[in-house]
Amino acid sequence: MKYAFLSALLLVLPAGLFAQTTSAPAGAVVTIESEAVELARGYAAAFSSLRQPPLTLAFQKAGSVFVLEDVKGLHASGGILVVEVGRGMMYLVSARDVLYITDGKALQPAKEPSAK
Repeated sequence: MKYAFLSALLLVLPAGLFAQTTSAPAGAVVTIESEAVELARGYAAAFSSLRQPPLTLAFQKAGSVFVLEDVKGLHASGGILVVEVGRGMMYLVSARDVLYITDGKALQPAKEPSAK
């Protein structure tokens, strides 16, 4: 009886020790989209809903406003918009710089009143 208990203890103890091996904690992957990525996706979705040519995209860079007319295609790549115009040229525009996308004529930027 004494040997049966000892042999059972010797068989169960190593099995219990191996069962409690420490493994690395499960890591959680968190993906945080930047504001530019969300803007680019939104502009691409808005472009797909506009289907009356001519399509126009205006953006601002370094204080100057640029207007791309006759826009044929637009898709998002990260936080960047890939804009294809009718002449076959492609432009890369940051989604943060876009002022508007329209199916009408380009709006003229407001001018500051001149001081007299």
